Amino acid sequence: MPKAARPSDSPVLDSRLCYAGRGWPTFPACFNGNQKLSYKSAKHSNGHAWGQTTDQDEIRRDFERWPHAAIGIATGSGSKLFVVETDTIEGHNVDGAAALRALEAEHGALPGTLMAESPTGSVHRYFKHPGGDTKVRSFTLEPGTDVKGDGGMVIAPPSLRPGKGAYKWLNNNIIADAPGWLLKLVTASEAAPTPNEEKEAEIERVIAALAIIPNGDDVDRAAWVKVGMATFAATRGSDDGFAAFDAWSRRHKTYNERHTATAWKSFKPESIGAGSLFHLAEQAWPGWQDDPRADTIVTEFAHALPEQ
Repeated sequence: MPKAARPSDSPVLDSRLCYAGRGWPTFPACFNGNQKLSYKSAKHSNGHAWGQTTDQDEIRRDFERWPHAAIGIATGSGSKLFVVETDTIEGHNVDGAAALRALEAEHGALPGTLMAESPTGSVHRYFKHPGGDTKVRSFTLEPGTDVKGDGGMVIAPPSLRPGKGAYKWLNNNIIADAPGWLLKLVTASEAAPTPNEEKEAEIERVIAALAIIPNGDDVDRAAWVKVGMATFAATRGSDDGFAAFDAWSRRHKTYNERHTATAWKSFKPESIGAGSLFHLAEQAWPGWQDDPRADTIVTEFAHALPEQ
């Protein structure tokens, strides 16, 4: 049961105190365009990121200083939860709900769980963190579908976003355990960062790797997104990088020009980059960089790219 808190005349303060009673570390958040920031830093809360805390006296002091702040919840093992956020065409020009439905059609329906909605129509599904040494990544699972896991955060109701409106709860469900297929996707070790992973690379090397990486029937949406995010990170989201990813995407029978362009704009890679592309290419063709037969494939792919 949540720890009892003295009621106030502020729904936001009361909610922060309630969330603290549930063991959810929160912090006073603000908006800078599409960015969500904290009014505090780690030095204000014993080294905890964003100044997050469950201390109710500290929360009251935060409210006295920033009475109009939104509520940021730090996701991950500390709060024992992670969030799957799906954006909307109306709010973000990308249909994350459709992407999530496609995953459910492939793997199985998600269980009913606690859900909230942002002022722009994005839906937040709360799930129990698996705990232990397992890490849930904070990353883009699908275009318009983001995971807020370890090191991540989410804005919680009844926060107000200036000019947009209020966050609200859609139900009062208990937070559900994530199904196995979702946990596999959000904790996949293959996408975890490695200490020496190369993040950026010359466009010629990126193009060469994409020429070798296959894109056939066995490449599902998750694999496609991974290649896209790695290409985006490796090229800093450049036009040349998009042209290369678009050309690679065209190899698949389900290619959609508009969807590919929209996805590119939504990518937010955090722990993936050029090293992942080179790893995938090496998996597909071990030793390809020293094999003369690969030169023809790379040259044909490069020549098919539009001139920038």
